[in-house]
Amino acid sequence: MLSPERLRERLLLSPGMTVLEIGVGGGYYARPLAALVRSFIALDLQAEMLKRLLHKAGEAHLLPVRASAGELPLATSSIDVVIAVTVIGELPSAPRAIDEIRRILRKGGMFSVSEHWPDPDFVPFARMRELCHQGGLQFEALHGGRFNYTATFRA
Repeated sequence: MLSPERLRERLLLSPGMTVLEIGVGGGYYARPLAALVRSFIALDLQAEMLKRLLHKAGEAHLLPVRASAGELPLATSSIDVVIAVTVIGELPSAPRAIDEIRRILRKGGMFSVSEHWPDPDFVPFARMRELCHQGGLQFEALHGGRFNYTATFRA
């Protein structure tokens, strides 16, 4: 499993950034990463997950948003980094979500997607790369291996 520390190393976050995590759940990644950026938007479709996140958040400056990844309630070109850890395969329409991610990313913004086997909704890297390419995102880097990877794409 990818640790928050390992993900942080792969993201190269800076204090002025606005970050969105799709499928934040209880905040395993959001809580430690939020302190590193200006604004951290924690998106999840389930209200109970957002309540759990806020209960655990402590001093972290998180903005919880209940919404679908296929209809992001965010302004065009407003986000520096989008994070999705083991969530793309769970979405009803991954292509629609990728289109929305591309829309909200600033020019040069980063989409970081991580997948881990044996997640039942695991998306192989080749498929992820194809989805992102079709959605207008450019491949930048791959960390990890076939069954546990983080891929970075740019708008």
